[in-house]
Amino acid sequence: MKRRIPQTVATLITALIACQLAYGQHVVYPLHVGDRWEYDEPNGLHPVVVVAETLMPNGLMYAKIRVQAYGYQRQSGEQVLRYFDGGETIIYDFSRASGDTIATEDLGYDIADIILEEMGAKELFGASRRFWQFFCSTRQGRDTLWVDTIVDSIGLYRREWFGGPSVLRGASLDGRQYGILSTDVRWSDNVAATTTLYQNYPNPYNLATVISYRLPTLSGIEGSAVSDVRLVVYDLLGREVSVLVNEKKPAGSYTVSFHGPGLPSGVYVYRLSAGSVSLTKRMILMK
Repeated sequence: MKRRIPQTVATLITALIACQLAYGQHVVYPLHVGDRWEYDEPNGLHPVVVVAETLMPNGLMYAKIRVQAYGYQRQSGEQVLRYFDGGETIIYDFSRASGDTIATEDLGYDIADIILEEMGAKELFGASRRFWQFFCSTRQGRDTLWVDTIVDSIGLYRREWFGGPSVLRGASLDGRQYGILSTDVRWSDNVAATTTLYQNYPNPYNLATVISYRLPTLSGIEGSAVSDVRLVVYDLLGREVSVLVNEKKPAGSYTVSFHGPGLPSGVYVYRLSAGSVSLTKRMILMK
């Protein structure tokens, strides 16, 4: 689906925000260690937390974010950059105008552009805050892969993508709370409250994709629970394609890469079995 860039009052809004940036109103994209966000998703509550600052092979420091789709990020000026697969790419640029292409990514089967769709202000957590909406779309297929709404000093407010809508319900940023947060979970780098299987990323994919999952603990102490874990990829006929994980694992967060050499294009299913829990998602291979 091709997205249209709204033109009504876009020029005035762009000029206003550009003026704010010019006079020192720097956009804050929170990345403090300990910052956390909680999102309402179709599968339930989805937590995101900055667990550490990490020096990556390119010699730059990044915030390590405990959620597979975001990974390692840093802010430089009015840009937010992501480290993935050995390289750095721009994902958001707050200094640009509506309709501008922020970055381009070669997916192998198509070229995807990240575009600033609109900007403005919205009421959130009791205050009027600036926001920017970006989307990523393929050139040939004109498919929208994701739409992100970023709010100044809050971060990612809403994401729409293959996994369904993800909407912020609350956050704790640099010691200050916004909205509603759960109180029954102690967050750390590797500990989760429920078994969770994430949507693979990227999706669709061409050469390789990453699947992430989390295993729970009841006490909040890392390694306090051990599960028999199997992560298996199937085709739509139910035939086993690849066994990615088949072992006992303690509570924590994990990622595994899937390449699938020799597989034809199509839809595949990956299933996580951990103890009595079984979770399934679909992914698309496009060559």
